[in-house]
Amino acid sequence: MTQRLAARPGIQEPVGPSAEAGNSWLSGRRLRLLVIVAVVGGIGLGYYFAAADGASAIRALFERPVVCEIGPVVTLDPFIVNLSGTRGERYLKTVLSLELTNARAAGAIEPLHVSIRDAIIAILSAMTLEEMEAPSAKEVLKQRIVTRANEIIGSPLVVRVYYQEFVMQ
Repeated sequence: MTQRLAARPGIQEPVGPSAEAGNSWLSGRRLRLLVIVAVVGGIGLGYYFAAADGASAIRALFERPVVCEIGPVVTLDPFIVNLSGTRGERYLKTVLSLELTNARAAGAIEPLHVSIRDAIIAILSAMTLEEMEAPSAKEVLKQRIVTRANEIIGSPLVVRVYYQEFVMQ
């Protein structure tokens, strides 16, 4: 076994493949590269905190409540329709609410209430049992109702449809 003398007389350190293998990964170029990356990363983070008002910007990002503004909602009377292709044996009962863009839209759709209701009945009764059992059926149905209601109104006043009840029998 080869031994090397240490800086102080009388102390010997073993030198060999096992002693050098432990330090070879963080030696020379890799160590310098690691230090440079750490310094540049620290400078970047420091600049970000200084430019973005530091921790208060991050705190505000996480403390800010997420508020979703909902327009006026008009709830329609219950719908009870036979599903298509079931020979009257299966039916759908649902109560829908329409979210509108603003308060004036509620007054604008009031004269068209009967037309919108008729269109919704046509959409619901045209659905088959197989279509209604699909995983995305309720979302597709919502989109059809929004599209058709806005066509009747003549402008995009209906934003969303909400189900208050949804029962298939």
